[in-house]
Amino acid sequence: MYRPLTYGFVVLVGCLVSVPQQIEPPRAAQDQQTILTVTDAIRSLSTTEFLFIQLKSGGQAEWENFDDGGKRQHNSSVLAAEELASIVRRLNSIDISNLPGKLGPYNTYTDTSAELKIQISTPKGDRTFSLINPWPCSLPSCSLGRKRQCP
Repeated sequence: MYRPLTYGFVVLVGCLVSVPQQIEPPRAAQDQQTILTVTDAIRSLSTTEFLFIQLKSGGQAEWENFDDGGKRQHNSSVLAAEELASIVRRLNSIDISNLPGKLGPYNTYTDTSAELKIQISTPKGDRTFSLINPWPCSLPSCSLGRKRQCP
């Protein structure tokens, strides 16, 4: 009489132990490779750094921005397969061996600077480099003019 109860208890415990494994996200989703990370550092009297964009191999994109009150907001989205494939093709076409560590400055700002730190992971290898002052500013108070063309 106790044998069926013992057997049933062992089976029940075995089922309960396996439940958390089924609830966890698939391992492949956790281990997706980051293929592009761009951080932006704005330097003036202080430095503000934020995530400009991070893209993973499964199409997950994350970025940060600031609301009108200056509070940091984290955003995320999933790219369509065609969009991701197009971006990956463009990234893979870059000859990363010829990229210097720093590019620019491309514009001259008054009392500020901007640096995009870019990390690319391609089948040809990984590379980190920076773009200095990549964006023009049309306000007379923030830009002293273009230094050179940004590629």
